Amino acid sequence: MRRSSKFETPPLCQLSKSTRSFVPMVAQLREVRKTLAVPLHRPWNISPTSGSTPSGARHVCPVCLVRLNEPPASANTDNTRKSYPCGVCRERQRGRVDSWLAGQVDTIWISEVADGNDRAALLTLSFDLEPWLEGKHVDSLRAQSVADWRRFNPVLEEYWKRRPEDRNRITNPVLQDEAFGSALQAIQDRLANGQQQGWKLDEKDLLLANLQEGYRHEAKAGTAWRDYFDRIVEDRATEEVVKWSDSDLAADARWLLHQFFRKLPSPGRVYRFWRTAEQFFDELLVQFREIASADANRWRTRRLLIKPGANSSSGWEDRETYIGHWRGAPFEMVYREDQKAFVTICNLARCFAPEEASETLKKASQSDRLELKGDDGKAMTLMVQSVATPEHLGTYAPVIPLDLSPLRFRVLVPLDRATACIEAAVEKWREEFARVWDRMPLRIGVVAFPRLTPFQAVIEAARNLEDALSRDELETWRVVQCRTREGVTALSLEHGRGRELVLVPTRLPDGREDVFYPFMRVEDRELRRPRDFQHPQGQVYRHVADLRPGDGVVIRPSRMAAVFLDTTARRFEPPDVRPLGDFDRMQAVWELLVRHAPSLTALRGAWSEIEERSRAWRDPDHRWLPGAESQWLGLTRAILEARLGISGAALETLVEAARRGTLELALQWHLTWLKEGLQGART
Repeated sequence: MRRSSKFETPPLCQLSKSTRSFVPMVAQLREVRKTLAVPLHRPWNISPTSGSTPSGARHVCPVCLVRLNEPPASANTDNTRKSYPCGVCRERQRGRVDSWLAGQVDTIWISEVADGNDRAALLTLSFDLEPWLEGKHVDSLRAQSVADWRRFNPVLEEYWKRRPEDRNRITNPVLQDEAFGSALQAIQDRLANGQQQGWKLDEKDLLLANLQEGYRHEAKAGTAWRDYFDRIVEDRATEEVVKWSDSDLAADARWLLHQFFRKLPSPGRVYRFWRTAEQFFDELLVQFREIASADANRWRTRRLLIKPGANSSSGWEDRETYIGHWRGAPFEMVYREDQKAFVTICNLARCFAPEEASETLKKASQSDRLELKGDDGKAMTLMVQSVATPEHLGTYAPVIPLDLSPLRFRVLVPLDRATACIEAAVEKWREEFARVWDRMPLRIGVVAFPRLTPFQAVIEAARNLEDALSRDELETWRVVQCRTREGVTALSLEHGRGRELVLVPTRLPDGREDVFYPFMRVEDRELRRPRDFQHPQGQVYRHVADLRPGDGVVIRPSRMAAVFLDTTARRFEPPDVRPLGDFDRMQAVWELLVRHAPSLTALRGAWSEIEERSRAWRDPDHRWLPGAESQWLGLTRAILEARLGISGAALETLVEAARRGTLELALQWHLTWLKEGLQGART
C-alpha cells in the first residue's frame, strides 16, 4: 500500500456493527466520508532553496501539491520550473501515456478535446443514489398494496398443509373498503394480545402467517415479539429511526405493516440499483464519444505521424510535448523516440480543410519552418521529412473520461458538443428513470473553459458545482393536470420557476399495471385514494395515476449549474443552480431568437442594453431595487420589439424568459460561450 499510495491518503479503518442487512453500510460510509472530508496532514517544512537544481529552486508539485517537483537542468525560467511535476506524479503520467500509446479509443490530451474556438467543457453528472443504497427510497416501492392483497385473499387458510381438507380457514379480518386502516388495527390487536400472553408469537394466527412467510416458523420456535420485530424491521432500517417499544404498540404495528408490503432492500436489489446507475453512465460515455466525434471535417478525429528532416533541430526528448502554431492555430505534438517521429495531439480540423491532404503540412514546412517549444521553454525548429498515419493512434474520440462510477461521472468534451451531450443525458434519464424521476434526480454541472486555463482551477470549479448541486432540498410541486392514456401518465406540474411536463409509464412490459414503482410522496397526511399508503413516520405515497389537480407532490428536483472560466477567479463565485428543465427552456428561447432576430448585431445590441439596465437597477447583492423589476421588464419588452421587430406571443414568451433568467442563460450559452451565429442554430 505504501508503494502505491505514497501515504497521500491516510487509511481509515473502522469496524461496523454486525448486521444481516446491507442497509446500515451506506450510513457508515457517510460517516467515513465526513471524517475524510478534512484530510490528515503532517507538518511540512519546505525551504525555497532546499534541494534546488543547478538552474534554480524547486517548487511544490503542481499535481499532488505535496512533494517537491523535479525540474530538469534545462529549465531556464522560474515559471518553467514551476510547471514540472514531482517524480511520483511524473511516473503516473508515464503510465497514462503508455495506455495511450497502446491505442486506447479516448484521448488524454486537452488540446485534442478543444473545439474550434479552443475551448472545452468538463461535464459532471451524478444521481442521488445513496438513499437508494441505504434503503430510504425503497420505502416508496410496493411489493403489493394492502387493498390488492385483501382482494386476492378473501379467505385465509393454513397454506402449509398438504391436504386442503386438513387446513383451517377464516374470513380475512381486513376490510376491503378500508384495507390499510383495518390491517393496521388488526396487527395492533395482535400485539396487544401478545402483551397479555408474555410477548410470545401466536402460532395459530392465520393473518400474520399469511402476511409474512417466516412468521409461522418464528412462532413455532417460541420467538418473542421483540426479537421478531428486530429481524423484520430494525435490521432493515437505520438504527436511530426504528426501535421496538413496549408502550407504543401503534408505532410497532405501523412499522410491521410497512415492512410486510414494501419491497425489501435485499442485497440483490441494492446491487441492482448500483449496477443500473453504472450501466447508465457506461452507455452514456459511448454516446458522448459518438457525439464528440461527429464533425464535417474528417481531420477532427485524425492524428499524423511526422518525421523530422535531417536539417531539423536535434535533442528531442522521448514523450515530451512540443507546442507551436500553424495557420494561426495551436499545433502540438509528442515525440516518440522508438519511431524517431512526432505524433500530433491537437485538433487538426483547425489546421486542415476537409478536402486537404496531409502532404499540405510537408509542403508548408519547406517554405515556412515550424518553431516548437518544449516544456523547458526552449525554441526548436522542425522541418518535415514525411507525413503518415500512425499505427494504433490514427483516430481518436475527443473525449477524456476523468471519473466513471455510479456515484459520479466526470468527462471532458469539446465545448461545441456540450449541448448535444447534455441533451443526450437528459433524454436517456427521462427514458430509463421515468418511474422514479422524483426520487432519482439527475444533476448536471458544466465547467466551460479556454484550453490554457489551469486545470486545477477547472477541477476546483467542478467540485464547487457538485457541492451546490448535491444539497438535498425537497420541493413541493403542484399538480396542474394528470391524464393517463395507453399505459403512460402525463403530469403537468407547477413550481416556483415554471412548469414541467413529466411522462411516467404505468404499465409493465407484459401489459399489467405497474403498482410497484410509480408512487409519489404527497404533502397530504391522510389516505385519500384506495392505493395510498402511509410510511410509519407519516409520509403518504400515492400512485401517479391517482393524482388529481391541486395535489402537492414532494420531490427531489433534478438540477443543473454552469460556469464559464473566462478568469480563474470565476470559480469562487456562487453558482446559479437551476431546475434541469431550464436547459430545455433555454434551448427553446434560443431557437425563437434565431427565427425572429434580423441579425447577430441587432441581437447583441439588444442584449447589451438589457444587461446594462439590469446591472444598474440592482443592489450590490444582485437584488432588484424597489419597483425596478417591473420597469426593467417593460423596458425589455420595448427593446425586443424595437430592435428585433418581435411582437405578439413570441414577444411575451421572451419577456417571461427574461423574468425567469432563461433569456440571459440562452444568450450567454450560445453567444458568449459557444460563439455561435444565428445561422448555426438548429432548424
